[in-house]
Amino acid sequence: MFLKETARILDTGGHAVVTPLYLDDAHFVLHSPRALPPAGSEEPDAVRIWRDDGVPAPYSRHYSPEAFAERIAANLPADLRAHVIYVPNLGEVMAAYPDQRIYNFFTLVLERVAAPGPA
Repeated sequence: MFLKETARILDTGGHAVVTPLYLDDAHFVLHSPRALPPAGSEEPDAVRIWRDDGVPAPYSRHYSPEAFAERIAANLPADLRAHVIYVPNLGEVMAAYPDQRIYNFFTLVLERVAAPGPA
């Protein structure tokens, strides 16, 4: 639904980003004990983990490469292109800002391209 709506509202050549994009070794969803899981946060085949680390976020999705390919990449509308940006020096950024929570290793960049013509 998100991908279709993004393709619908972007002009040709327009961009949207999802940041942070959580990519991990396993497909899991973190839920906070301080909030009810929001509607739509269910993920088939994802491990559910209850976090109790003081972070107030109600939930976060973490995709394995396989889950990302199946759930996101395979469902891109024909007029939407995507690529993932990796930040290799995040450790240096975190060291430069020691009192900040910086965890954006990955960003998904979406671009609306011209709709494919009739076949």
